[in-house]
Amino acid sequence: MIKKTCLLLFAVLVASGYLQAQTDSLQQLFQAAKEPGVKVSLLITMGQQSAETDSSAALNYLNRALELAKDHNLTKERGDANLALGKFHYEHFSYDSAKKYVDASLAAYRESQDKEGIARANLQLSELYEEQDRSAEAIKVLFENLSYYESINDSLEAGKVLNRIANSQNYLGYHDDAILHYTRAMDIFESIGYQRGVAVVLSNMAIIYGEEGDTRKSIKNYLKTIAIYEGLDNEPNLPSAYNNIGNDYTDLKMPDSALYYFNKSLALSKTRGDLRSMAFSYFHMNSLYNSIDMPEKGAYYGNKSLELAEKINNHQLRINLSHSLSESYEKLGDYKQALRYHKQYQQLEDSVYNIENSQVIHDMQAKYETEKKEKELVLKQADIDRQQVLLTQEARLRSVLIGGMVIVLLLAGLIYRGERAKTKAYNQLSIQNQEIETKNKLIESALAEKESLLKEIHHRVKNNLQVISSILNMQSRSTASPEMLTAIQEGQSRVKAMALIHQKLYQTEKLSEIDFKEYAEELTDHLSSIFESSTGESIVKTVTSPDIKLDIDMAIPLGLILNELISNAYKYAFEGKTGGAISVELKRLGEDQLQLEVADNGKGLPADFNLEKAKSLGLKLVNILTRQLNGQLTVQSIGGARFSIVIQNMKVSV
Repeated sequence: MIKKTCLLLFAVLVASGYLQAQTDSLQQLFQAAKEPGVKVSLLITMGQQSAETDSSAALNYLNRALELAKDHNLTKERGDANLALGKFHYEHFSYDSAKKYVDASLAAYRESQDKEGIARANLQLSELYEEQDRSAEAIKVLFENLSYYESINDSLEAGKVLNRIANSQNYLGYHDDAILHYTRAMDIFESIGYQRGVAVVLSNMAIIYGEEGDTRKSIKNYLKTIAIYEGLDNEPNLPSAYNNIGNDYTDLKMPDSALYYFNKSLALSKTRGDLRSMAFSYFHMNSLYNSIDMPEKGAYYGNKSLELAEKINNHQLRINLSHSLSESYEKLGDYKQALRYHKQYQQLEDSVYNIENSQVIHDMQAKYETEKKEKELVLKQADIDRQQVLLTQEARLRSVLIGGMVIVLLLAGLIYRGERAKTKAYNQLSIQNQEIETKNKLIESALAEKESLLKEIHHRVKNNLQVISSILNMQSRSTASPEMLTAIQEGQSRVKAMALIHQKLYQTEKLSEIDFKEYAEELTDHLSSIFESSTGESIVKTVTSPDIKLDIDMAIPLGLILNELISNAYKYAFEGKTGGAISVELKRLGEDQLQLEVADNGKGLPADFNLEKAKSLGLKLVNILTRQLNGQLTVQSIGGARFSIVIQNMKVSV
């Protein structure tokens, strides 16, 4: 995820005019080139350069490169084109498509015995596995890369691969194996003089020691890390390293040493204007003073940290501070303030939701629907069997009557045989009915159990919130870059938009769909609690919609689109204004057609605004999701901004 964020930031910084000039120059070279292999390479380069400014053009270049390589039977170039397409789909979150192209590139590289190409494809494949929580498979392909880099004596790349293998092993809980590979990576970095790599590995090992309760080992590693960072120019991770070692000293009940490093982090952060590191330094001081029964100072530093946390919009830090300040004021005997912060803590914690693997829930819903259909089929089959028995009985009875008309003497015998068969058939029918009733009860019991299980899965999504929030918090602590933090926080907001859907599902009677209006109102309230608290603006919000129900496959992309458009309105529409209004409307245009509109009465869009060339990740995400929904997006800027999405061929309940 960090790699994707860096790529997006790079695209913002590079001038679009320069990239266009480069593309024009490559076009001229492409026209002049004679060799098919050269043409394929030029098309791939043009596709990669266009990726951040024009996704459609980039995809066109890369597909042309692949077709040209296939037409001329260029095996290595086919691998290059497939790998470039894999990276393109990976960066646009289409992981299934990315996997298909990366696998194709690996096959081509192995056919051409291109070991360097195999290593590049394996690296992309490992990133895909890590995004999909398949760390064990990521480790397997990383070991293949390690063997290759060792065979060509590329120590730097071998060390980086060892560090990544150890990260995946640590994620899986294999701490001993992770320490072993971290040590190997550190030995390599030390041998080639790559000091920053040594510091990164030492810090990663310190995290493991801390998790295992070996605080002294953790401190030893952080001291080595700090010594290296202090020797580098303007190292962004140095304030975090000071805070981390301060936390270890707090755990060892050595408050003077802890304060020494918290103050060093604070002084350096103030010099750099790093509000995030300042906020965490104050927070750690608050926790320290609470732990040594000095709640006055704890409350003082906690309030300073909370002020900065609200300014930088760090939701998780606000949650932790609300809980810690409640403890500070309770120790001071100020129960009114303690209760206020405790309520704030509960409200903030309940406003964030966890998202698990939506595919698991989707599969359970599919299974639930399948079993319902199976029950209906069983009932229909039972009805058919019953009718068949009755038809058989009627046929036999007709035979008896006809036979009686022909031979009167055989009438008594035929009637006897007919009555006997009839009795037997009715007995069989009774037994079948009992079996059907028993099966119906079993099916109904199984369906009830599946419904309960599905609700429990949705409920566990919320109960597992703290685990994912802690991981995101650890991720945010590993960097001091404000741009990175903003990207992580935007990612958290998107996760919360999806998570709200799962909460609505387990709270409803019908587990397969949610009420859009209720969902949109809760989402707008959640976003207003974040943005209005930080800006002080008062925004009027309206949600208009008939009683429309959406299934999870449609609700998640629509929820993400809604999150992006409302967030953009809060960020940009009301600059220089003290208030405003945001409206959301979902309505039917036809039997299978929906229209979503998000509008504001802010300052409107720039005169040169072009949606297709927008560099914002949020607007790119809106474009991608709109295409996935088979929708059409239009934008107007009259008396504010108005985004309208018309979605075709979507089935909803009203």
